[in-house]
Amino acid sequence: MDHFIAKRLVFWIRPLLVAAGAVLLALVMACKIQFRDEFAGKLEPGWKWIDPLGDSTMRLDARDGFLRITVTGYHDLWPARHNFTAPRLMRKVKGDFTLETKITGPNRWCGGLLVWKDQNNYVRLERGIHFKNELNFECVNKGKLKALARDYAAGDPTWLRLTRRGSTFTAAYSFNGVDWLPLKRLWPLFGFKKQPPKVEDGRSMLAEEDLEFQPGVSSTQMTAGGRLLVGVDGLVPAVRSPVGVRQTVTDYDYFAIIKP
Repeated sequence: MDHFIAKRLVFWIRPLLVAAGAVLLALVMACKIQFRDEFAGKLEPGWKWIDPLGDSTMRLDARDGFLRITVTGYHDLWPARHNFTAPRLMRKVKGDFTLETKITGPNRWCGGLLVWKDQNNYVRLERGIHFKNELNFECVNKGKLKALARDYAAGDPTWLRLTRRGSTFTAAYSFNGVDWLPLKRLWPLFGFKKQPPKVEDGRSMLAEEDLEFQPGVSSTQMTAGGRLLVGVDGLVPAVRSPVGVRQTVTDYDYFAIIKP
């Protein structure tokens, strides 16, 4: 009888312990959150909207509970062309941190997380730069551009995470906000097994198996010190077919800064 009672107790206690563990983990994460904006109708204090050309829009009323950045025409963060016209919503931060956001879109998105010191020092983790299902991770450190990863990841929505520890920045992504994956591959520009159709955004019509990949990395160095600007951006990196698009619309569900 005692053995039977013990088994019944284990049967009932085990799910309670699992639930308690989940609650405890959520509380720990909540304690670590330094800043979070749910984009619920208005922005939290401290944001700065930067729109170098003054022709992009940032709205909180286009989709309930989302920030929407709409970009039309060529807007990029590309040192080779001295073009830094991508609109972005930024705020100041210092020290180590983890940035996190959930990105989606009604059609053709293009944007993600940005850490910015100046035109010669920044880190980008973005979705949809060269094709819709691409994850692009790159860094400019002391004026030198490094393409670190251009991976294929089909999922909507997609969570993005960018972590700073000293001068090291590490990128990760998720399709559920719980299981985080590193970026492992680098799609070399024009690395096609099958050529894209010659229409607007033709590259996005290719499947993963139509692309060639090399090994990529999910960490890099950006040594600029002091306060940094962090936030989300929107881009149209090219407009000519079959590479480019005329407009992108990117929705952000939230933005969080998490302490180490």
